[in-house]
Amino acid sequence: MKTPLFYPNRLLAAVVIPALVAAAVQAAPIAYDLQVHLEPDDHRLRATATLALTGPTLPVLRLAPQARIEAVTVDGVGAAHAFSRGELRLTGKAPAGPLRLQVRYSAVFNDPIPQRPLNTDNPGFGVDGTILPEGTFLLPGSGWYPQLQAEAVTYTVAVTAPQGMLAVTAGRCLGHQTRDGQTVSTWAIDFPVRGLALSAARYVVDRRQSADGLIATYFLPSSRDLAPAYLEAVDRYLGMYSGLFGPYPFGQFSVVENFFPTGYGFASYTLLGSAVLRLPFIIDTSLGHEVAHCWWGNGVWVAPRQGNWSEGLTTYVADYLYKEVRSLEEARQYRLDWLRNITALVDETAAFPLSDFASRTDPVTKAIGYDKAAMVFHMLRGQVGDAVFWQALRRLFATRAFTPTGWTEIQAVFETQSGQSLGWFFDQWVRQKGNPRLFLADVQTRRTTQGWSVTGTLGQSPPFFRVAADIEVAGNGQTRRQRVVLTQATTPFALSLDQAPQTLRVDPEVNLMRWLDPVEIPPTVNALKASTNLTLVVAPGLEPAARDLVRGLGVTPQAVAVCGKGVDGPSAGDLLVVGQCPLSPDLATAGITLSAGGFGIDGRQYGLAGDALFAVFSRPGTGGRILGLLYALSTDSALALGRRITHYGKYSFLVFSGGRVAEKGTWPVTGLGVDFAPP
Repeated sequence: MKTPLFYPNRLLAAVVIPALVAAAVQAAPIAYDLQVHLEPDDHRLRATATLALTGPTLPVLRLAPQARIEAVTVDGVGAAHAFSRGELRLTGKAPAGPLRLQVRYSAVFNDPIPQRPLNTDNPGFGVDGTILPEGTFLLPGSGWYPQLQAEAVTYTVAVTAPQGMLAVTAGRCLGHQTRDGQTVSTWAIDFPVRGLALSAARYVVDRRQSADGLIATYFLPSSRDLAPAYLEAVDRYLGMYSGLFGPYPFGQFSVVENFFPTGYGFASYTLLGSAVLRLPFIIDTSLGHEVAHCWWGNGVWVAPRQGNWSEGLTTYVADYLYKEVRSLEEARQYRLDWLRNITALVDETAAFPLSDFASRTDPVTKAIGYDKAAMVFHMLRGQVGDAVFWQALRRLFATRAFTPTGWTEIQAVFETQSGQSLGWFFDQWVRQKGNPRLFLADVQTRRTTQGWSVTGTLGQSPPFFRVAADIEVAGNGQTRRQRVVLTQATTPFALSLDQAPQTLRVDPEVNLMRWLDPVEIPPTVNALKASTNLTLVVAPGLEPAARDLVRGLGVTPQAVAVCGKGVDGPSAGDLLVVGQCPLSPDLATAGITLSAGGFGIDGRQYGLAGDALFAVFSRPGTGGRILGLLYALSTDSALALGRRITHYGKYSFLVFSGGRVAEKGTWPVTGLGVDFAPP
């Protein structure tokens, strides 16, 4: 698929975005001033919130339940109020006209910071708010400031902290001023935003002016060497997405370092943990994903109760699109990885429709809300065509910026742009749960006067979907392809070939969302993460590593056994072996050899104390059961890897040497189809 990466239209920036912001702000002309004082030694925040309201209704404000209300005034006069369970209500009568509401309060935020985080499905590892000498991290949901129900509010935020501690939130930085042993950071948010986050630490700031706005990095001194690469990458991403979707909506974009592992994208900035910043792939993958969220999720908002479409769309126009630009084969493999994730991680009984997806909380919600949703956008692109797809996204942003938007509105934009009725598409792929499961039947070859004929039936198991699947027949360098449309149980197909057919494959380019056939799925780390009947087998002394491993994978073993006790057979379910234990699968067929002093893979030998192997194998004769093996050459290397394996879900094997990934790969499998015997 040829991908148009740029639709240059910088001139629109001067007209479109100010108009969108002005329209949204006029709908709710509320000016909000926040004066915040951070007291890190006591984990405390003291603040005064001042709101200019039009009246005559007094608002209900949401604030942290542990907050202490010190004063509430309306137009400078003390106001009767009630505060309970995080809800602040004014109980007096509101003035008829505009009013000035002020709330003075304090609150302690001291969520424990994870020292050895294992659950990678929560970008903040369960932390909503914490104020510490090393840094401050406050999500909107922590209730660090009184929140209005209104969709559009403009803010001025001034944060006073100990000298040298800079604060960052959304919007434009108006400066960092140091006086009397304290530093005041001031920010203006003149665009609609759904909740503010706040970060603070002893940052060093680097800036770069781009054609799309100011770019800044707020890094700790130890990470400042990374700033030039991040500034350059953000400049590149802003230019790319402005060309694809329309002008950047926020004026400034900041990359902010957090003092513990996180991966968040907020309106106009991203918050990445120190260790995350230094990962070699982040600049080329996750950073662009967070920049794209400025258009999808933080620009065009997700409507409540219609399903969170933004993660799937952002995955498609970021992580996936980068692969497609480099190589069509890389893009095909990425789509195949999505289908493998979905098939391996999502039990059909646990599947739910995209319209029910809210956020990523575990491997199942990630597989559906990110991977399936991205695949649905890929199929939508195929349905309407390349040009219409990208034009529709530009129209979606131009007409829905700063507006709650659901799948219904997305459908309407794509129908308008394409001139097609797409109700059937969105009904079955968004509002219906599950995926089609395809099979082949009665495949036959016949020699004809013209060459060869291949006939058969493509079928699907209930419930039936409306799908179009390509069938490809190849032989001796010749290829023929036919698109087969399925609406019910089966549809016949027939292809002709000059040469003797050698292979037949269904959906060879992986353009269809479907449950994969078992022959298409290699044993992988994700298969272990989806196990519901797992026996953990542990060598003596490796119990801590085993505990970290199962927690990182998010699985609960049904049984725990000691290495060497002869655990085997189908009744053991899937096996996860930690240590140098005797194993029954024939590992030599996978090119793996094990010994007390090392291991080998395809003839390459490893024997140092820091070397380790993690691999997942099929267990023949057990009805599809698998075996996972952590084979480390020292206790320290085993303990270090337990927290890392979960990040490599799509791989069948990983070799670590000196703490780094030396090799990784997936066992070869075939596609859904038939390999023909020679005539």
